[in-house]
Amino acid sequence: MKHTDIKKSLKRTLCGALTVLCIFSCACESSDVESTSDQTLSETNAPEITAKDTDAPLEDTQAVTDRPETDEITTQIDTTTDVFESETSPESETTPDTYEDVVTDVVTDAVTTDSVTTAPPPPKPKEKTSTPVVVGTVCQASDRVIIYGTTEENALITYKGKKTEALSDRARGHNFYVEVNGSGSDTITLYATADGKSASASISVDVSFGGERTDVFAGRNSRLFYRPTVSFMFGSVQASSSMLKYTSNRLNAVLKEVQKRTGKDTKLIYLIAPNPVTIYADEQYDYLLSATGGKQHPTAGAQFVAYMNGAGKNEDIIVPDLLSLFNQHKNEMIYFSTDTHWSELGAYYAYKEMMGYINKDFPAAKAHELSEFTIETVNCKGGDLRSMLHIDDMTEETPFLIANFAETGDVYPVKRSDKIGYRIAGINWGLYPKDSYINNSSLPTAYALSDSYGAYLLPFAGMGFSHLRLHGANNNTPIDINEIAKMKPDYIIFNYTDRNIDGNLGMITHLWSAV
Repeated sequence: MKHTDIKKSLKRTLCGALTVLCIFSCACESSDVESTSDQTLSETNAPEITAKDTDAPLEDTQAVTDRPETDEITTQIDTTTDVFESETSPESETTPDTYEDVVTDVVTDAVTTDSVTTAPPPPKPKEKTSTPVVVGTVCQASDRVIIYGTTEENALITYKGKKTEALSDRARGHNFYVEVNGSGSDTITLYATADGKSASASISVDVSFGGERTDVFAGRNSRLFYRPTVSFMFGSVQASSSMLKYTSNRLNAVLKEVQKRTGKDTKLIYLIAPNPVTIYADEQYDYLLSATGGKQHPTAGAQFVAYMNGAGKNEDIIVPDLLSLFNQHKNEMIYFSTDTHWSELGAYYAYKEMMGYINKDFPAAKAHELSEFTIETVNCKGGDLRSMLHIDDMTEETPFLIANFAETGDVYPVKRSDKIGYRIAGINWGLYPKDSYINNSSLPTAYALSDSYGAYLLPFAGMGFSHLRLHGANNNTPIDINEIAKMKPDYIIFNYTDRNIDGNLGMITHLWSAV
């Protein structure tokens, strides 16, 4: 027999012996109880006791309920035997080493113990966040000071003055810009907490209030904004329904003239870039948040977009809803922290949205996917908002997209030339070529006008056209209808920021004054 078979056989033998002893003991007790019980019942003629007989004496209840039932015991024995028999294996020549081994196995198997619960080891202390470094402070108003510096990536900066409550804001990359308010002077204590780490040591910085007001104000989570756009936060720049209708009628009229001059179905594209302060209306400090309610109040530009996609819709006038698009990507670095413009990543999303419309007419004109670019995050010198603060040592991290393909047109490589390098806000328009070409006749042609936002959009737009002509790169360059008639473009692209569109929509209509 196998070693295991002998063990199991001995197990059954021992268990059987134990069972017989139990039966014998129970039978003796049962005999005594039955004798006593029968005698008592026969003498008293008492009724049968059940669980419902709650008035019955406790002794009698125990006498009956404790009586073992022979059938139940037999069933338990049979069941136990079946379990052991089910473990029987085919015979083998292997034999157990000793009898003691088998007995030990049986005893061990018969003992059931709960798993021992041990206290978990004490958690390892978290690594400490590096102490943040304050690079400088600057007044942006008589009662407000911006503190800026560096810290661990995306760390939470907690800061508190002697006269102010504690606040916490996220760094953007390794840079932070936080705002404190007060008067006279104060000492601000800061510390950083990186994800998965414990808080850093605290540092203190003395600040003085009373400086001159600048065109910069700070928002939460290390964002700087352009002060003239505050009115857009309050919904103070809106267009009337009559002005929206007039603008739509005006564009329909000039479009007919354009198509007459070009001899083709030339279309107009309006790309209205939302103000950063609109996208991040909910990330303001209390003095603004309480006044605006953190809402994205309508702007004249946003009203124009909505109207041209509704009551004023014309299939040949394309007005993508960049506000809705950017709200979907607001947690990405689509705007600079220290500059008034969208980043290359934000401009890319606008380009891709535009090409989605163009692709319906020109199947070869497809937007390059984001995966076709290398995204390089660079720590750069701050942009135009830094300049407005009159400081030189503020930096920010921002994404730049490097094309992993050759056909980028003539505009895009200029952005990557050694003469320019990485710049935060715009590029010297004089370095742009007037025309950008891609040798592909299946691609459309375009004539473009823009404000400074085009410095980031047009390098992408150039990748979608066989010929892209940059007509003007400021807010006041009017349309040259004769140039359009000569070029015969498939599209005329207008790219302007929302802050350049006032309530009378002049930015939309005055460019057509010569038509």
